[in-house]
Amino acid sequence: MATLPFNMDIVDFFYEFRQQDISTPFTGFFQAMTFLGSSTGYFLIVLFLYWLIDKKICFRVAILLVISAILNVGLKEAIRNPRPYVTDGTYTEKWELYSTKEIEETAESFSTPSGHAQSSATFFHYIQEKFKRRSVVIFAIFMTFSIGFSRVFLGVHYLEDVILGWIIGGIVSYLFIKYENHISIDVNNADLKWLFAMLFGTTLVVINIVGIVWDFNLASQDLSTFLGLLFGFTLGIAIEDRHLNFSNRSSSIATALIKYVLGLLVCFLILFGLDMVFGIIAADNTLLGINLRYLRYGTFGFVGAYVVPKIFIMLKLSETSTT
Repeated sequence: MATLPFNMDIVDFFYEFRQQDISTPFTGFFQAMTFLGSSTGYFLIVLFLYWLIDKKICFRVAILLVISAILNVGLKEAIRNPRPYVTDGTYTEKWELYSTKEIEETAESFSTPSGHAQSSATFFHYIQEKFKRRSVVIFAIFMTFSIGFSRVFLGVHYLEDVILGWIIGGIVSYLFIKYENHISIDVNNADLKWLFAMLFGTTLVVINIVGIVWDFNLASQDLSTFLGLLFGFTLGIAIEDRHLNFSNRSSSIATALIKYVLGLLVCFLILFGLDMVFGIIAADNTLLGINLRYLRYGTFGFVGAYVVPKIFIMLKLSETSTT
């Protein structure tokens, strides 16, 4: 582990600012932005796109997010730069995060580059390029800046981490957009047995090898999450296209809201239920635990991509698409 010579003055400035009463609304805002830039936050956005807006764009941006997240995990493990205040042990006092558990988990991970900044640049750059509306561009810039900057404001990243994350995320998104039409990522015509075997076998081998090499640390657990989601979501989309092909149009705003809330309820009940059951069986930082984590998030992805749309159709909230 090597501490990079990044500027602590900016991080210290915001720590001092957070001690003032005037900081309260700013702190709340940037905590919200950090949440939206977390895995859970992107789950909410990606599922919204899939159920209500555009299935094709959703699938591609989900793949892009997974690619960017895996790259970020690898870079952090390669650079191994500790976060601000971790080396001197004062992070419990100087970070503004939600819970003791979140603080300790963050302290165990590395700082460079910022995953929040990288993912926000990756995701929102892709979205603005696909929709090409002025309002979307403005929203994308606002979200990218706010999510990235929230990490500096809350004290868990150096400004250099965030800038580097933005740059890497922008490059990843640019390259994906440039070459996505030259690379077949259409799973709808693939043989399901072959797709299942390839995805399941490849991703499971990777998470076990990396888990053993990295001693089942937080980075290997994150990798298990991302690859589990990739497997479950991709398989679910392939089966949905063959057997449902649901329309994500809604007859009214009220119907769209009902679909979204119901879908989230189903998905997160499954996720939290499996989390409780699997947590009794094994901890995430073990060989069995990392495989159960993969299964948990793979199930979550599959439920969101296939089971929830099936429920929509059964409840007559969605119809079968004619396109």
